[in-house]
Amino acid sequence: MTRQLVAVLGRGVVPTADPIATADDVGLVRGDGCFDAMRVLGGGPDAEVENLDDHLIRFAASAATLDLPFDADAWRALIADAVAAWKSAPEAVLKLVLTRGPESTPGVPTGFLTITELDLPAMHRARTIGLTVRTMNRGYASDTFTDAPWLLGGAKLLSYAVNAAAKREAGRHGDDDALFVSADGYALEAPTAAVIVLRDGALITTPPGATGILDSITVRQLFAGASAEGVETRYELIPTDDLFTADGVWLASSIRGVCPVRRLDGRELAVDVDWHRRVTDWSGFGGIAVAHDELLYAASLLTDSPDAARTVRGLVAARCQAHLAAGATVDELAVDLRVGLAAARQLAKDEWPDLR
Repeated sequence: MTRQLVAVLGRGVVPTADPIATADDVGLVRGDGCFDAMRVLGGGPDAEVENLDDHLIRFAASAATLDLPFDADAWRALIADAVAAWKSAPEAVLKLVLTRGPESTPGVPTGFLTITELDLPAMHRARTIGLTVRTMNRGYASDTFTDAPWLLGGAKLLSYAVNAAAKREAGRHGDDDALFVSADGYALEAPTAAVIVLRDGALITTPPGATGILDSITVRQLFAGASAEGVETRYELIPTDDLFTADGVWLASSIRGVCPVRRLDGRELAVDVDWHRRVTDWSGFGGIAVAHDELLYAASLLTDSPDAARTVRGLVAARCQAHLAAGATVDELAVDLRVGLAAARQLAKDEWPDLR
């Protein structure tokens, strides 16, 4: 079973099976609450919680939209205790949850967090191979949230039933994910990710605000990295038809990373390997630490393909170039690739050609 840790505001870390909410908690029975989520790399004193400050700011903003009290210091202390108690894992998701609390005791919110080990093979498949996606009409125009605070635009709400239903519908079509589009024909966001488009050398994403979509921390990080290298970045409405002619389309989230969309509504999309490497690195999901995991996944996927060796060779070359450009030493790279290739050979039960 997937490992998980639970901690509650005012109580600290608790046994995973312990009750943490009452039967009349309005977060449970009405979805009246908010949450946020981020990656944890490692565990204990050496653990890294990615972009914690940005996520806490967004979490506080969601709470303010719902008129819920928010104690940033208490959340920071709870997160620190939970992460210190978490046994190391390559990647985990830290989820913060705040509800309005029990209906029987108004004004007493419920706050808790979970740390859950991620399914790395699924994550790596999405990040390296990409996603197939189905567009779905969200049922409102792209400017519906203008001057309509009661619609709670931009808040990360607990009421995710529509999002979950959209992903199930995508699955019924044989696709991995959904992409919501507005009634007037613009791309909005996926159930748990922002959309990014590459067009004429510029990276574009849908603006929050009037669209009601979430302000993506991953997109902000990616855009900051791209801008630092002179790449144009823009927030603007993206006509749905433009997705099919774009130079690249990605879904970006704090947990799954930046995943190329390789098929949309059954139509193949362009996937530029070099641009994918660049957006992955800018978003913080690149680096030498993922090289052997990518090789391991490539081996498992391609064992029956006559082009397996050539595919893995190309993957090695691309990652070598990226890691060395990022400052990794040749010795570090060699060790990492030896581990990855050894695992690949064992998994594939075959001998890959010499990649020198």
